[in-house]
Amino acid sequence: MAEKEIRSNIGARSPYAIVEAIEKKAIPWKKKSKKETRSLLKQVLGMPYDELFDPSLDSPLYRGLEGRSDEDDLQSIKSMSSPCGIAPTGWNLDPDWRFSIAGIPAGTDWEDPVQGCSLDCYLIAALSSVRFSRPARINLDNRPDSTYSITFHDEGIPTVFSGANDLPVNGSDLVYGRSRTANEIWPAVYEKAYAKFLCSKNPPGCPLCPSDANGDHPTISGFNGGTPYAALQHISGLYFADGVTSFATTALPADNGSELLDPPRYTSIYAKIFRKCGNNPEGATSAPMVATTYYSEAENPDGLPYSEETIVANHSYSVLGVHTEDVNGVPTKFVVLRNPYGQLWGADPAYSGTPLALARGNWLGRPLCIEDGIFGLKVHQFKRYFERFGWVQNPP
Repeated sequence: MAEKEIRSNIGARSPYAIVEAIEKKAIPWKKKSKKETRSLLKQVLGMPYDELFDPSLDSPLYRGLEGRSDEDDLQSIKSMSSPCGIAPTGWNLDPDWRFSIAGIPAGTDWEDPVQGCSLDCYLIAALSSVRFSRPARINLDNRPDSTYSITFHDEGIPTVFSGANDLPVNGSDLVYGRSRTANEIWPAVYEKAYAKFLCSKNPPGCPLCPSDANGDHPTISGFNGGTPYAALQHISGLYFADGVTSFATTALPADNGSELLDPPRYTSIYAKIFRKCGNNPEGATSAPMVATTYYSEAENPDGLPYSEETIVANHSYSVLGVHTEDVNGVPTKFVVLRNPYGQLWGADPAYSGTPLALARGNWLGRPLCIEDGIFGLKVHQFKRYFERFGWVQNPP
């Protein structure tokens, strides 16, 4: 059966990064309640909070996205005057920055990649997934002279991209990719190198190509959406599962408990992810895995709205594993996900403004729904909100 064409315009900017760019300062989001955060997003971005997360509602999260009617406004998008309110003031190599990606295993640095003010959620989600599941596949060499070399793979062919560790800033703050860890820059350097990689694949006229004479300064604001499934392969050099790029959720049941007693079947969404977690109901994925939501409420088969920051329309997520906990006395299965925005308080007891059934327990010794964008979503809701999921693995 032919695989359905996968959209290549998946992308949603971080509203937190846009607000910081407009306000010209870093904001301590973790110290704010969910209610305070939503109020600030509404105030600064100038539109109702619940309209921010769907591209059909003219949200700044999506301006410049490939295929939208405002694509002709690409020059203003590249200058960041439209979606982020401010252009980078230049490229800088701050002496306080550090490039300290850990060895193997990865420890917790898979949580470092955080999306900034670019339409590249697909890259940040894929980067976190690869570092989480297959840390040795992050092919990055940080040199003593503040330069880097990073290997990307295109149809199995590796290509090395090198350059300086300088990055676009607004004052002293990074505008685009950043890290959960203060002053850590390896995710931002990866983003810079990936922009150069995509530019090399699509010249001339690629919006990511340098806008000045410095070939090491790609136009990172030129990211206009992509696909995390391709990014997984570009980063890791691994192969798509079962010869298909990803699985459409509409083609699979959410769960069929009895099939786990017959492992060769694995025909449901939960069972496919469960299998890649070592058949462990509290397991972590052994293969880098991502998932993507529908383009908009109008494209969602159930007409579900994307009206808050937990699950955003046209957005990419890392799939980290599976989790089971009792809900009203019933063992309930969850998919564990990470939003590359890196800010989330899903089970905040002080605010009950989410209609989602999120996990409230612990997974692999850490609480869900509290920090770094990591949350557990009931597998039946995963099927309804997400359009596709997929992973990469070793060749057969």
